[in-house]
Amino acid sequence: MPQYDPIAQKVYVNLQDKNIFAIIDPATDEVVGRYPVGRCEGNHGMTLDPEHHAPSSRAKGTTL
Repeated sequence: MPQYDPIAQKVYVNLQDKNIFAIIDPATDEVVGRYPVGRCEGNHGMTLDPEHHAPSSRAKGTTL
């Protein structure tokens, strides 16, 4: 499920098949950032800390 950062006004999306987070600017519908989740496979379930603009995900028993 995408997460909206109300402070940065960006949408964070967990792309499980690519093992990355993508950041979308909803004003332009453009991807403004892509961040790998490291050696993690099967990342799922995402939360967001808007104050720190920090997404977090779960993956095969690991928290990123």
